[in-house]
Amino acid sequence: MFVSSKLHDSKLICANFRSAELDLAELHDADCGKAVFESASLKQADLRGASFVDADLFDADIRDAEVDHETEFGSQICREFSADRDAEWDWVKSWTNLPEELCIERGPNSEPTGDSDGNPDVEYIDSYESDREKYMNQRKRRHQVIGAISRLINRNPFMRDSQQNTTELEKSEGIYLDIKQLFRENPVPEQRRQFNIREKETKRKISYIKGSFSWLRWSSLRWSMQYGESAKQVIIASLGIILLCSLLYPIWGLRFGSGEAIQYSLSGEISADAILSVVFYSLRRLISPTDGSVTPIGPSEWIALGETAIGALLIAVLAFVLGRRATT
Repeated sequence: MFVSSKLHDSKLICANFRSAELDLAELHDADCGKAVFESASLKQADLRGASFVDADLFDADIRDAEVDHETEFGSQICREFSADRDAEWDWVKSWTNLPEELCIERGPNSEPTGDSDGNPDVEYIDSYESDREKYMNQRKRRHQVIGAISRLINRNPFMRDSQQNTTELEKSEGIYLDIKQLFRENPVPEQRRQFNIREKETKRKISYIKGSFSWLRWSSLRWSMQYGESAKQVIIASLGIILLCSLLYPIWGLRFGSGEAIQYSLSGEISADAILSVVFYSLRRLISPTDGSVTPIGPSEWIALGETAIGALLIAVLAFVLGRRATT
């Protein structure tokens, strides 16, 4: 029983609080890295400035707890991290120098006596440093892309049995939801956005493993506006549409008011002016339904109509995201 316990500024690294009652406990500025809080009760506890990086919060009751912008849960919880690594090819893990048994065991037996290097001269760990966070930070862009491709292939429900990953991801989804609600109630908007994204990411992964059509919806929300949390992602998606349509228009051609037509040709020369003209036309069609003095030729007209429809949708999405950020 730890009800109303005064544990502020404590070093609770790798501690085991499974099923413990910590209601109203003072845990502000406590370091709970890699601790186990599975099925624990932390109702109305003071968690301001506390660190729960790599801690296990599955089925923990954190309702009405008090947090602030310094309360840390890490960029990703261990359950989702482990599920993602299990879905990657072995050579990818070796290529990215994945430490063995990283994020697998937590609690009192997860760290040796001494410092993180196993130095027996040090009696305790002064502060927890996450090897998982270090690993995630050292992964370069190419590592992330190859890892994502390997997960996409290995989790394909039509190629192999991927149900082994579903349980951990579903538990992760519940933990992210609880953390998001906690930051919403206090409120701490930046952390709420972070864990809303993580919750939706796990939903997307689960729907893909199960072969659900909802995966397409979650994917479109991910790449168009990052689940309603990123105006930057809306702009990136818009630029992508402009460039894609710029590549498609010259297949059938565009005719300008001067009578000049721009169309792909094996014998033609690449003109910077022609490229800029096509890109500018694509930009115009994205933000308005007018052609100006340009006439799409053949199927290019359907591409122009589609781009205008997508553009109207992206403008509405941008207004939604900006309004959401302004009110949270």
